[in-house]
Amino acid sequence: MTRNLMDDYVSIMKSVGSDDASHERIKRAVDRERARSASAPAAASARTAVSARTASASGRAPRRALRIAAVAACTALLVLGAGIALPRLTGGGSPAAPVAGMQGFVLAAYADGNPVDGGKNAVVTSTDIFKSSGGWSEGDNDIFETAYTIDPSVLGNDVVSVEYRSTNENVLLEGMRDRRKVLPGESPGTEYLSSITVGGPNATLPDLYQLDLRVAIPATDAIKEADEAYNELGNAGIYDEELSDRLGLEVQRACAEELASGTLEITATFADGSTQTHVYRIAPVENFEELWWKDNAAFKAFLDDQSIDYEPVQLFTLQQIE
Repeated sequence: MTRNLMDDYVSIMKSVGSDDASHERIKRAVDRERARSASAPAAASARTAVSARTASASGRAPRRALRIAAVAACTALLVLGAGIALPRLTGGGSPAAPVAGMQGFVLAAYADGNPVDGGKNAVVTSTDIFKSSGGWSEGDNDIFETAYTIDPSVLGNDVVSVEYRSTNENVLLEGMRDRRKVLPGESPGTEYLSSITVGGPNATLPDLYQLDLRVAIPATDAIKEADEAYNELGNAGIYDEELSDRLGLEVQRACAEELASGTLEITATFADGSTQTHVYRIAPVENFEELWWKDNAAFKAFLDDQSIDYEPVQLFTLQQIE
């Protein structure tokens, strides 16, 4: 299905918006890039989201001002959420309702998925329900970050509150409300937290529109190698699109592996006071690199000709462990 990405972006901005803390994170990223640009050749690494989704497809070295603008745009993408294509956020769909008499709960994204052959309680979901931001950023001390968005809806009867917990200290959660329903003085979302409770007396938020999982990792050897090769040409005034893509792949691969090393624990509390917990693991598919390159090429073709149908490739599985 061809997506009008700008329309999706505008819809998200109207629904989710941005708070002062988000603006400050964007400003810090831009300031870092300005400082780097002042002390390095104009063709040096942009340091933020160097990928087919942000780098020039012309093969020419990006100008400094364009790199700084790309930093702002891609940092905004990470700050404001990865879920631009999620249908519930763009009016294209809504989560299913629980069946009458259903006992307990299940994560709607898991219930919607297609079983993985040979995988125990593992499914592949639509990218309309879970997807990567497609961008990444580098902060201080060679820490790389990317974000993933999942539909946080749960299916269950008489659920009064839901707690989401990350078991990995390098994977933090950010919850966002529907900005159109936020009253003056109310919080539109959360900072980066290890757990978020929605509803009930101990609520972090009264409701939840989207849930972002933000992964931060130190540079791996593969990232360092790709980064050095990219910068060597960049310092000579040469922009190499293939090396840019390779760097993006290595960052995304390392972040995906870090995401899979922990779990997302979800506990629902019911009207009678009882609780139930399910544990989910999000992991890269076995042929992650092959599919990443396939998706990368398809997206580039779509950028060149938006009459082409582009459907993002799902690069992750969702497993219910408990």
